[in-house]
Amino acid sequence: MKKYITYAALLLTSGALLSTTYVVNAETTTSTTKVTTSQTTSQYTSEKEAIDQLVKEGKIKVEDAEKVKLVGFSPRELTQVEGDQEKIAFNQNRDSKGTWMKTDGRWWFKYTSGGYAKHWELLDEKWYYFDDQGWMKSNEWINPDGNWYYLSNDGSILTDYNRVNGKPYFFRSNGVCVENKGQAIAEYAETFVGTLPYKYGKATLDKNIGADCSGFTQAIHASFDIYIGRTTEEQATGGKFIYSGSQLPGDLILYNTDQGSNQHVGIYVGGGKVVHAPIEGQKVSYMDAYYLSYSVSRRYWE
Repeated sequence: MKKYITYAALLLTSGALLSTTYVVNAETTTSTTKVTTSQTTSQYTSEKEAIDQLVKEGKIKVEDAEKVKLVGFSPRELTQVEGDQEKIAFNQNRDSKGTWMKTDGRWWFKYTSGGYAKHWELLDEKWYYFDDQGWMKSNEWINPDGNWYYLSNDGSILTDYNRVNGKPYFFRSNGVCVENKGQAIAEYAETFVGTLPYKYGKATLDKNIGADCSGFTQAIHASFDIYIGRTTEEQATGGKFIYSGSQLPGDLILYNTDQGSNQHVGIYVGGGKVVHAPIEGQKVSYMDAYYLSYSVSRRYWE
């Protein structure tokens, strides 16, 4: 059963899924109410903002808004002004943990119990970092524990794929920057497992459209400013030759099929697995690295 959902609001009651699913810019064959909008999720800075917009457009009832959960939501980074407004709103909600304070244009967090936040602090489901004097850090790289993190405009850590000063990076869910480019390619590719549909002739990471096997590998590499051939035949001859068994995460593995040599490709992610766009009607998935007839491995990331 085909199901293409990149951004959906599901009505939940005591953990049970009701019969109505609100879908934005998506298509599904399940029994749902389909909703379309000219706005994209990249315009929203929070789940609440996205839900409020659906309510405003009359696509979700006001009484249902608090029951809605967003699926696959990816907010854009807040501007510094929006970050300030968010902290003010946090204070207005009178969180028992404490209060955001601003002194001489710099933010710090005062605990209700006394004292102030230092180093890591989770506030309103976002991680922030405060220096030894309690000042919130923003727009800079930090390495407090041997790992690199980037603190965005509003002070919260970046996660997932992002560009910092024009350069591409992949950050794990805990904010750790994956420094090895091959590993970053592999981990970014894994984020599309189960969500990006196969679509012959396409080479996009847009989950409303999809990609074929070589289009997927090309698009992932392009995200890191690495430009490779569009077809499997081209990808099988470029880059650096890698011996079988010596692959590292981020390498391409190409396969022979009934249609001929080098007719399929996936991204090696370690542990004997590749991530690939399989066939029409399926989504990006894991596969044993040697499940298909092995042809060659190539490396483009170094």
